[in-house]
Amino acid sequence: MSKNLPGSRDPEHLSFVPPGLQLVMVLGLFVTARWAYLEAPMEAATDQWVYNALAAAAALAGILFLPFAIASGFQVLHDRRAHRRRSQPRPTGQQVPRLR
Repeated sequence: MSKNLPGSRDPEHLSFVPPGLQLVMVLGLFVTARWAYLEAPMEAATDQWVYNALAAAAALAGILFLPFAIASGFQVLHDRRAHRRRSQPRPTGQQVPRLR
């Protein structure tokens, strides 16, 4: 069944690569913000506002992306545990409960 048809299951996200890349992006934004903040006093007075604006924008973007990166990591953990539970064979003699 195609994953695009109505009623099909959502895809399981089992890889830690996308959440890891999101965390690397957040870290890069925080490093950029810190660099711009520390670099601003060394610039001419007319250019300091650019560095301060870059620091504020990068820090804000990092703060806004961080919860999504953490949530996607937890989603991967949940999907991996659910996949492992579903893939384990049932012990013989155990009946599957029927829904009525």
